[in-house]
Amino acid sequence: MASTSSNAADSATEPILLAQGSVVLKPVYVRNEATTSSSLTQGKRVQNVPKYEVAIAVAPDDVIPLQSALNKSLEITCIAHSLQPSDGSAEPRPLEADAKQSQVPVTVRAILAYDVVSREAFVSPATRRMRMESLSQQEIDRQGIITSLDEALGAVARHDIPAGRFLRKSDLLSGSVRPRLENGSHTNVEGSATANGIRGATQFASMSAYHNALQDPTTGSAPTTVGDRPAITRFVPPGYTAFAIPWNRLYGAEHLQIGDELDLLASYTLESEDEEEEVETRPDGTVITRKRSDISTRETLRTWDESLGLRGEPWFVASDAIVVGPVGFPAPAAALRALGESANRETSGGAANSLSGPPLLIAVDDRDVETMAAALATQRVLFTAAFHPSAANSGGESRTKRIAIAAQDIAAYEQFADTVWNGNRRRPVSRIVASDDARFEKALTVDEMSGLEFRVLRRAKRRGEFFTADDFMPGGTEPGVAAAASAGETIFAVADREIEGLDAFQAEDLVTILVRGVIEPPTG
Repeated sequence: MASTSSNAADSATEPILLAQGSVVLKPVYVRNEATTSSSLTQGKRVQNVPKYEVAIAVAPDDVIPLQSALNKSLEITCIAHSLQPSDGSAEPRPLEADAKQSQVPVTVRAILAYDVVSREAFVSPATRRMRMESLSQQEIDRQGIITSLDEALGAVARHDIPAGRFLRKSDLLSGSVRPRLENGSHTNVEGSATANGIRGATQFASMSAYHNALQDPTTGSAPTTVGDRPAITRFVPPGYTAFAIPWNRLYGAEHLQIGDELDLLASYTLESEDEEEEVETRPDGTVITRKRSDISTRETLRTWDESLGLRGEPWFVASDAIVVGPVGFPAPAAALRALGESANRETSGGAANSLSGPPLLIAVDDRDVETMAAALATQRVLFTAAFHPSAANSGGESRTKRIAIAAQDIAAYEQFADTVWNGNRRRPVSRIVASDDARFEKALTVDEMSGLEFRVLRRAKRRGEFFTADDFMPGGTEPGVAAAASAGETIFAVADREIEGLDAFQAEDLVTILVRGVIEPPTG
């Protein structure tokens, strides 16, 4: 064992195991080594210096660590183990038969996140052979350890895999491990985690073609040469388009990894500050500088609550987006050679709002392409990642129900379409309430709202209010104010403030309108 420490005198040491199971071939012996020295008085002379050495046989994998410790002149401690069994103990038995133990590959160097698994990560530089260790089948099944390296060659690492670890299926991107067939061969299947983001019945045909193409060995997404980075388009599912977003424009970009599903919001400030500076030079040479700052607010159609007091305006620009290339995803070698150190340089100062910095690739629905492109072209836009529960965890408890609520203010007698209900979101807005809550007894659930699409609203809805069956007009009613008129009724348009006190009443209140004025008597 060797101890390493920093140059500080009070620094702590860290023991490192250099070799295990070594054998002493020759005990300590003295060997004279001739050295030369020179001085002005005695000139050049040769003298014998004793060297104390010991011959030890170590395993091939321990040669390089031991030689590195010797080159660094580290203090090495030898630990001896007793070879005699204790009294009453059974004789040490060899390992179980090979039928119960399997040879599993072990990494000899770290595999960084999003790197392609290659054979060099498992080959020891000392022996030029693959490092293998025995492991029980029960432990292999429990951890999901890959027993054959051929299953993982060409796969992409999900996260950093340190040296000295078994390779598990969970360490690789979903679907990047090639399954083993009965005849021992492998197929190239790249069921990337992005394929789970495909939704909609209209995409069933394209999804089937997508999986068929990936299962074809000639067109599969596994790299054709082990160690090559797979094409980025192989991670984009059908019905999606990938965009490159600078990391400094997406808050929280460092937490994203391949396969994450999220909603993208774009927000920009409504306030702009203009600074003016006025310099006055008086006859006596005195210079007076006056600075003034003016804050102006841009107009918006959002309410006071939605715009945080008219300070900012948020937009949902993409729903159910999929991360296909996070920050740190390896760029092509040609691009890295051309950019050099500027590839991962962080921006600061006035350049922080520019389209610079290492980008991440996010696939958005084809319906969000124009909105996403417009958001990228807008100055001072900040993207925010919004995460939502997965489909498997979206269900509530047994005593609760998910009711639909309005994402924005909806006027009365307007046709209830998905764009009106969801606003600029793709997903219906809902909330979970208790099933026995009397306040929400008549509230419609999200599933019940699907049958009321394209119906006309009977009354206006504020943002955050729930819906009931009485809020909708009968089927076949055309949108517009005329939908409120019953048989024999006539609707008049009244100008604002033409009827005094009308703003104090609410919808569906019964009122009586009186006409008041000065009646002039007839002349004569």
